[in-house]
Amino acid sequence: MEETDWSPRTNPFSTRFHEPGALGFLFSDGDSAERLLERFIRFDGCAQIVGPHGSGKTTLLRTLMPLLAARFPSPDPREIALHDGQRRLPEEFWSENAGCRNRLVVIDGYEQLSFFERLRLRCSCRRLLVTTHRAAWRMPVLCREVSSPDRFVRLVRLLHADPVFKADEELRSLYRAHHGNCRDAFFELYEEWETSS
Repeated sequence: MEETDWSPRTNPFSTRFHEPGALGFLFSDGDSAERLLERFIRFDGCAQIVGPHGSGKTTLLRTLMPLLAARFPSPDPREIALHDGQRRLPEEFWSENAGCRNRLVVIDGYEQLSFFERLRLRCSCRRLLVTTHRAAWRMPVLCREVSSPDRFVRLVRLLHADPVFKADEELRSLYRAHHGNCRDAFFELYEEWETSS
C-alpha cells in the first residue's frame, strides 16, 4: 500500500487494501512461498489449496504465481478464476491447451467444475494447481485451512495498527463469528469504521 493511498480519514478496511493480491500472503512460522513451491514440485506439479470461502486461497495463489511462472515458464502458465456456478471451463481453454500437457494450469474455484470437467482437466494436464473449498479426490494437498484467528489479527494490524480500535481478542472473536471468512470479517470492520467516523 502506497502512503499516498491512505490518510487518517480513509477507511483502512476498504476492499482495495485487502482484496486478493493487495497484501502478500502471511505465512505461518517456518513456511514460505519457496517451501510451498518445493512441495508442489515434490507432488509432481499437481496439488490443491483447500480452505473455506474468504480464507486467503486466492491471495496465496497470487503470492505463488511469480515463483511458479519462473519454475514452469514454457509454455506460459494459464490461470483461470471460476465464478459462481461455472461448471465448465471456457472452450478456448481446451483449444489453446490441446497438446500442451506440460503447461501449468492454475484454477481458482475448482470445486465449481462438474465431476466430468474435473476429470477431463486432470487427464489433460500434467501440471495443475487448484483452490477448492473441499479436498478433491486423489490430489495432494499443498496447503489446508490457509487462514487462522491469529493470521487475521496480523492482517488487521497491517491495515490498522491501533489496538484501541479493536483488541486482538475481539478480532479473533470476529473471525470466528464469520467462520474463518476473512473477507466477510473485513466487510464488518469496514461498516464499523464507517459508522464510527
